[in-house]
Amino acid sequence: MNTCTTHTRNSGVAKVKGSDDSWLKNILTSGTLADKHAALVMRIQTSPVHHFPALDALISSARKKSKRENLMSIDSLLEVFATRLLPPRKLIPLGHRPLTEILEQGFASDKAKSKHLDRVVMMWVFEDVVKRQFSVFVETLARLVQEPEINIKSKALNVAYTLLSSYPEKEQELLTLLVTTMGDSNKKVASRCVYYLQMLLRKHPLMTMIVIKEIQQLLLRPNAKLRAQYYAVTFLTQLELSRRQPEIAVKLVSLYFDFFKAVIKPDDEAHYKLLSAVLTGINRANPFRGNSGNDMFEKNAQDLFRITHIGSFNCSIQALMLLYQVMETSQKISDRFYRALYGSLFDPRLGTSSKHNLYINLLEKAILADPKINRVRAMSKRLLQLCFQTPPNFACALFVVISKVLVARPAVHTMLEPEDDDREHFEDVDDAVGACDDDSYKDNQNEPTISNNQLADKSVHGGIRFPNGSGYEPLKREPQFANAEMSAFWEIQLLRRHFHPSVVTFLEEIINGKVVQYQSDVLQDFSLARFLDRFMFKNPKKHTKRGDSIMQPTITSKRATAPPVNSKQFLSQKESKIEPDEVFFYKYFQMRKAAGLQRQFKKAKDKDMDDVVEDMEVDGDALSTAHFDFARSVITTLEIEIVASATPSLNNPSI
Repeated sequence: MNTCTTHTRNSGVAKVKGSDDSWLKNILTSGTLADKHAALVMRIQTSPVHHFPALDALISSARKKSKRENLMSIDSLLEVFATRLLPPRKLIPLGHRPLTEILEQGFASDKAKSKHLDRVVMMWVFEDVVKRQFSVFVETLARLVQEPEINIKSKALNVAYTLLSSYPEKEQELLTLLVTTMGDSNKKVASRCVYYLQMLLRKHPLMTMIVIKEIQQLLLRPNAKLRAQYYAVTFLTQLELSRRQPEIAVKLVSLYFDFFKAVIKPDDEAHYKLLSAVLTGINRANPFRGNSGNDMFEKNAQDLFRITHIGSFNCSIQALMLLYQVMETSQKISDRFYRALYGSLFDPRLGTSSKHNLYINLLEKAILADPKINRVRAMSKRLLQLCFQTPPNFACALFVVISKVLVARPAVHTMLEPEDDDREHFEDVDDAVGACDDDSYKDNQNEPTISNNQLADKSVHGGIRFPNGSGYEPLKREPQFANAEMSAFWEIQLLRRHFHPSVVTFLEEIINGKVVQYQSDVLQDFSLARFLDRFMFKNPKKHTKRGDSIMQPTITSKRATAPPVNSKQFLSQKESKIEPDEVFFYKYFQMRKAAGLQRQFKKAKDKDMDDVVEDMEVDGDALSTAHFDFARSVITTLEIEIVASATPSLNNPSI
């Protein structure tokens, strides 16, 4: 009440004179549309209590079918409500005012007191009218958001966000308007709603729980669109979490699991993207839950293991990450988890996944935390086998993991030694022995042969036969029973012939018993895209912030900020400081530079002395003017020939 009184008192100070009032009336009758709106706004701003019809006219104009008039009206109404009519609190309706108490006091008995109370009641009535008119304005905004024109939708959303972030009046209706519009068919409008909600929580962080509950109603609504649910979950995954507010993280995890049970179908491809977003949110909120128990995770463990087998590979990785987080906090990692992780190493979708960073981190943590040494051996051997069929950047990342495992587990390092010599060996027969005679052939015929029944006793995995108990069986479902301890890392001998020099360099570090140290992102630096950027001699890109979200991509690749390979800064380095995969660029440009110098030397050598004298001639006698020194010229020519002969030729095959 006091705020409304203050607004009116301040506005009543500047009263409009008679001539000005007549001028405004003239504009309202014969002016343009923009002039009419300006005149209405001016009337309300000068004395809102005495110009209710002007506010009614603006509300009516906003509800018309003319799109141009709608846009102008909501701008005018926003200016009116924001500058004059809305106080920094919720408006109180007239029915909640103590009118009965005032009547009981008998304010008509005292004229001075009666005049004061009349003014109070008048302000209560004025506040009630403003509240009703503002409700109509909010309903008009909700109607305009449903219009097909994008500019009208965007304008209405902008006004709704401005009012919601600045004034508490009708905040529930305005919040519902923003949340519901996240399911709009236009991507720009939906993403704009997400942006407004992020800015709202950044300005009013105490509204986080209120916004989460509102989004929960949208997610669990029976007729909610899949697009709206995806945008809502994406917004929740980008909330700023803190360990000082564990109740928010607990609420988010509970909401994710409720939504997962009620809506998501893991075996439906249409839900893969939504399922991935839900798992991302759970993984992000779980570390902020504080001392909350793992009861909800234990109840849903069966569904998480199911996702690792029937969902997309990215969803499988996130489900495994979540299972590992929960099991690590309880200090018991089950054999079922390691079976699922070992099975993912054979998944053909591994090479095309976009979650390689998360997968490598999970492998490193899980293998180093595994207490069973035979399972660690099987995992490490399978990682080496993956290096044959994965790109060089992924192979280098696997080598980083393997090097840490070998240093942390010395028992696994023994697999670098050759296999035992007591196994059967095969050698080629010398040609000098000649062909076998008939007697030896008959002796061979008398040897026992393998029957079909004996072949049936041998285990078959994917078309590959491994005799029972004969040694290493990589396709075993349980990795600790794959007999990896009966084999060695024979894959290293083949990987030493890898085409990528960085792979070979990393492998030599492993053979020497060292941990591979690389102060950058291996997956980015050795990727094909990064190589092509270097091959095209691109300048390093500047890091630009994308939007106001906290989920900003970080630059972890030193190649992204490195100078081009044809720059002076790169070529001025020593060859020993160049990365192995960039030595080719270094040698190429050094040879190209030498070839250019060689051509310049040849031109200077073939130039006649007369041409040299002619070039040096300015005016008069050239020799006397330029002080030409024949002896110094001969010495310079000899030096050029010596440098040219020492320069390596482009046709030299040893380069």
